[in-house]
Amino acid sequence: MRERVLILVLLIAACGGDDGMDDGAGAVDDGEFPYLVDLRVWQYADGRANLGACLYRYSLCESLGTVEVEHGNQAVTLGHDRESSGEWYVGTFATTAAGEPFRFTWSGADEQSPVTGEVWLPDEFTITAPVSGSAVSAAKPVTLEWTGGSPGGLMAWGYSASCIDGTINDFDHLVPDSGRVEISTDQLAVDNGCSVNLWLERLRRGTTSYSRANIMATRSRYVDVTVGP
Repeated sequence: MRERVLILVLLIAACGGDDGMDDGAGAVDDGEFPYLVDLRVWQYADGRANLGACLYRYSLCESLGTVEVEHGNQAVTLGHDRESSGEWYVGTFATTAAGEPFRFTWSGADEQSPVTGEVWLPDEFTITAPVSGSAVSAAKPVTLEWTGGSPGGLMAWGYSASCIDGTINDFDHLVPDSGRVEISTDQLAVDNGCSVNLWLERLRRGTTSYSRANIMATRSRYVDVTVGP
């Protein structure tokens, strides 16, 4: 369930913002119908990869055409996530192959030309601090550390907290891939007694055939911590 929450939050952030187009009619751009296309891969520690696609034109992702993904000797046609407020395309590969890209093809959507995209997973990494199962203080900053930092790379961190008053989800933090970030008490805004899944992702962009398309792969890892005084 935590993976589904993470995927939907990130897809909403990617597809629900300013589209850079005129309001209403959607002006023609270079002879192509102006959809915004967002293609995503999230790979987890167990080797599984969740796939997502947002085909955005006006206010929410739309159900138009077919989205297919190939990876090594695997192929899947993405289906719709009926639990979300829009028509997200989603799918899963049970395993991932080293050194093999993910190739997306979106086709058959009205006047939109077919869109293709290709992306490789970013380098592997491990969260070294805090240790899973440890306790952190609600009154002090939390230092998040990981292996294999790259000076020009990009990471994203966030958390899902289960507290007495309910659940908190926050996945909106981008930081350089320096191997270390200090999370302030304002950013990790949880109280004593909460259980927290602290997430970290290494990001890598790919290439697409369409100027309004974005494709990105991430390696997603997390640690479980509890919050003390």
